[in-house]
Amino acid sequence: MVYDIFQLIITVISILLFLRVYWIQASSNSLISMMNMQSNGALNEIEISKNAKELSREKIIESLSYLNLVSKLYLNHCINVNMLRTFEGVMIQLLENEKTKKLYREIFNEFKTNLKTAEPPYINLIYATHMLVTINKILNKRSLFSPLLSWFYLVHQKIYFNTRSSSMRNWKLASHVFASIDKPEIN
Repeated sequence: MVYDIFQLIITVISILLFLRVYWIQASSNSLISMMNMQSNGALNEIEISKNAKELSREKIIESLSYLNLVSKLYLNHCINVNMLRTFEGVMIQLLENEKTKKLYREIFNEFKTNLKTAEPPYINLIYATHMLVTINKILNKRSLFSPLLSWFYLVHQKIYFNTRSSSMRNWKLASHVFASIDKPEIN
């Protein structure tokens, strides 16, 4: 009897280890294939150029699409948060760029007037960037519980994103991408 229980425990542990190894291999394979899809330095161009006039429409759309794919892989548990954080700076810079906001407004309004999709364009990128910015605010408080709070926030937001029944929050979140354009700058 004890031998059978011990054998069952060893079998369950070996199955869990096999699944974990398979998960890691799938994550690394998806990341490698994702990196192969990147064309000649679109993301590097965003990091280097601080001036919005230097970015072309094609580079912005290409970067939005690529980073949306990265964010989708993260939100679907194919890559972990550390892999996502390698793109964090570019994601935040891209969504804060005024030219990107203007281009996104055009795309957003086109999708909003012809409601054929339940979600706004590039919502995975917007949602993941919003999560990263919020986590950074939590971690920058440098309290004893910051890492734990950020982990709970990540888990809650990923579960919420994958199980939501309504897309109203997504449209509202996407509309905030170009919110700073609507507000006049105070000098």
